[in-house]
Amino acid sequence: YASTLDCLATPTNFTAVSSTRHTLSFAWQDNTTVTSDVIIIERKLNSGSTWTEVDRVPESQDQYTDTTVLCGVTYDYRLRAYRASENNYSMYSVVLTMSTDTCNYQSGPHFIVTTSDDEIAYCEADRCSLRSAIEAANNRAGADTIYLPEGTLQMTLEGRYEEYNQTGDFNVKDDLTIIGHVSGTTIDANHIDRIFRLYIIDFTLENVTLLNGEMPENGGTENDKYDGGTIHAETTRNLILNNVKVQDSIGNRGGAFWLDRVTNFTINNSRFVGIHSYDEGGVIFSNRSTLTINTSEFESN
Repeated sequence: YASTLDCLATPTNFTAVSSTRHTLSFAWQDNTTVTSDVIIIERKLNSGSTWTEVDRVPESQDQYTDTTVLCGVTYDYRLRAYRASENNYSMYSVVLTMSTDTCNYQSGPHFIVTTSDDEIAYCEADRCSLRSAIEAANNRAGADTIYLPEGTLQMTLEGRYEEYNQTGDFNVKDDLTIIGHVSGTTIDANHIDRIFRLYIIDFTLENVTLLNGEMPENGGTENDKYDGGTIHAETTRNLILNNVKVQDSIGNRGGAFWLDRVTNFTINNSRFVGIHSYDEGGVIFSNRSTLTINTSEFESN
């Protein structure tokens, strides 16, 4: 005998429910006559042409909140039902267009980090990552200060050797001070990359633990992109560490720091623990740089 697949009915009554700067909520009616496995939710930028799958939810669910959107952006959504046992899809629903609320940017010169997530987004009053705060500071002329929350900020966006602050280490391109919380802040590189790459700037770091910076061994080639397990500083004017702990860092030249033509590197009341290099400079590799160390400890390096 011949068998046919049951047709899955298209979801209807696809309507907007609510919006915020970081969420879009919508609802629909499921019209399947048999139990479909899931409703597939797809999204694209309103100005774009590429659809991507956002999520799959049980057919009994008739409402969804997308929390992966950016403020001030217009998106298009569409739905279809899917029955996995027969690899059977419904037709697509109508397209629903929704916009998130207008962004509420932090404008500097003071930026407050409010999320521990490592993300590329706008630095807003109610949501700003360290990477977003650094990007905002890079784009604003003049010196800035970033204030960190209590706890651990872990790097998760992988990709070494990128110089635009999108992945891997944090690229700092304008004068900046970063201040940790009085109760303790840790920036954990998660063995993804070093933590900071500094350019021709003044950079001060206070009350922070820098953990798990890592650069790969380069087999003896003198290429500085492998150097400095925690901080890579080239032609930086002033690099100042106040009450900073650097722990479990490894790099090729300079287990923690690679310095080239740094006018002034000053370390005050800081600790360096468990730092190793594959080549020269167990903790610090310094070339044509001036270094001052005050009341600091070096242990098990």
